[in-house]
Amino acid sequence: MNHQLESIKTYLTVGFVFAILALIPWSLLLIFMSLLALVAAIAAHASSNPLAAGVNAAYAGLAIVYAVFWLIFWGGWIVLTILCLLRIKRMRAAADRGKIADLKALNSTGWAIVAIIFSGIIPGIMLLIAAGPIRTLRLVGVGALSVEDMATLAKLKSLVDGGVLLPAEFAAQKARLLGGAPAPAQNENELQQLKALKDAGALSEEEYEVQRRKLLAEI
Repeated sequence: MNHQLESIKTYLTVGFVFAILALIPWSLLLIFMSLLALVAAIAAHASSNPLAAGVNAAYAGLAIVYAVFWLIFWGGWIVLTILCLLRIKRMRAAADRGKIADLKALNSTGWAIVAIIFSGIIPGIMLLIAAGPIRTLRLVGVGALSVEDMATLAKLKSLVDGGVLLPAEFAAQKARLLGGAPAPAQNENELQQLKALKDAGALSEEEYEVQRRKLLAEI
């Protein structure tokens, strides 16, 4: 699980950095539109000639409408970008503290799509990449077995019954699963094949034991 969390942290960090980079141009555009609206308003009152003032007012009015429209548009864009940024930050903080439940609650494909649209492509892609590993994380200490865990446990039990695993080794693997550890590597078939080679005389007892322990170390 630690390796998974580190990978998730990396994805979220990359997404957070690029979301900040995406926020910079939108903020500059918002400032530009605000200045445009201000300049247009000043221009409407700049001339003392009534006719020129009327023309200036007409152009200034159009400029203000244009500037306000884009001001609202980019302002809304920035708000959504900031919301995506804050969400990624909260997810990163949850991963740092090991709060799997919070991380799963914040995990959302919908927000990843929003991030792709409003925060640049990379933050959204990072959220989509992180979504899969986050879904596979299991809550530590809940004692609940997933369907995959139960299938793994059944395979391990069959290895005990076949004499491939010792009862103590089975008990250790079962404790890991019940304790919320990641599912062990799928080495059950290799262990069975190894036992078959020993039974056929292709491997000595010592050679079999060495190889068996190597496979068990990977679980």
